Amino acid sequence: MSEILYKLVRDDYTDCYVGRIKYTVGTTRIHQNPRNVLCKSGMIHACRKPEQTLAWRRGNWPLRLLKATTPKIVAEQNDKVGVHELTIVEELPLALAFGPNGQKVVDLINRLKDVKWFEPQNKREQVEQLIKKHLDALGKFGAKQVPVKFINDMAAARDAAWDAAWDAAWDAARDAAWDAAWDAARDAARDAAWDAAWDAAWDAAWAAAWAAAHIVVEDLLDFENPFDPLMEVWELGYWPIGVVNGEFLVFEKK
Repeated sequence: MSEILYKLVRDDYTDCYVGRIKYTVGTTRIHQNPRNVLCKSGMIHACRKPEQTLAWRRGNWPLRLLKATTPKIVAEQNDKVGVHELTIVEELPLALAFGPNGQKVVDLINRLKDVKWFEPQNKREQVEQLIKKHLDALGKFGAKQVPVKFINDMAAARDAAWDAAWDAAWDAARDAAWDAAWDAARDAARDAAWDAAWDAAWDAAWAAAWAAAHIVVEDLLDFENPFDPLMEVWELGYWPIGVVNGEFLVFEKK
């Protein structure tokens, strides 16, 4: 009886490790020089569950999730198995790898590619409402509502970012989501979001990472995602810096 396995590959269907071996639906790969040692040449690697595959993405994005079969598993350790023969049966929605809320995670990561960073859309009132929503969500951890102040000096904005009082409330909300998420999905959501936002700013990357990690386990948490409103602020072209001297500073490029 065949074993059902799952494998994550790059967007061009090549392996995540070196990007040379192609896995397409309907093909069977048989290793010509088989060995029975995991993480060595002579072995084809796969996983028993979709979410386990994320641990082996090696920083790649975008990705594809494949369902496969094998006549025999020859080695197994933690969340990875080794086989000498693997047949690709079908391609599955990548969202399955992120768990029950996976499609929301994938949607968040994908939409980051289209953000016009630091190009404000003249939506100050909407930004203020999003900051209020963000602070409301952090209220569970002690955050208070403060006035929103827009600034347009980039040097001052960078200096203010170092002083922003995210500390207790921000960290508590982040850690609650981080601790609840299983390692593979949490880290993959963080890394993929980080990769997509990295060119914009350090703060954007972290907000995206924490928003994605929260979504992974949102059905297990008893508070709204405080980072999603911040991502909407970024998407409107503004930089939500944080609370400095009793005001929530937002950078608006002129």
